[in-house]
Amino acid sequence: MHTDIETRVGEILDQYSTPHADVAWLLCDRHPVERVALTVIDERLNATAFSYGDLADSSRRFAAVLKAKGVRRGDRVATVMGKSADLVTTLLGIWRVGAVYVPLFTAFAEEALRSRLESAGSSLSSPMKTSCPKCRKGIGRYWSQVQRESMVSRPS
Repeated sequence: MHTDIETRVGEILDQYSTPHADVAWLLCDRHPVERVALTVIDERLNATAFSYGDLADSSRRFAAVLKAKGVRRGDRVATVMGKSADLVTTLLGIWRVGAVYVPLFTAFAEEALRSRLESAGSSLSSPMKTSCPKCRKGIGRYWSQVQRESMVSRPS
């Protein structure tokens, strides 16, 4: 049993720690497109399933939007988003471009948002769907409305 665990840990480390690891492939693209990747439960307790195919398509569209906005490998993209399929799409899209995800939270004060964006050197910020006046104010000149049509809103 001990050897099996060591072997499996070694396999995982080999797969995930290579300098050429493709996060979108590891977490999404290598799975069957029809398989359910995640299920989102809304405030009314309705469940919506999203397949790996849904996430692959939406994250590719989002990656294209990021590229069109000039985001390149190594750039930092900040987001203020709740837990949702849109967040997963955003993460995968950012990683597809080779950019770095910078999470921001609505609980941060305006100055904390500004400070995090400045120190991270974020090249683009992506808002959450709902209005966040404090976030918009705190982000100031870094705020850029990313096209929402690239996001997942309903599975196909």
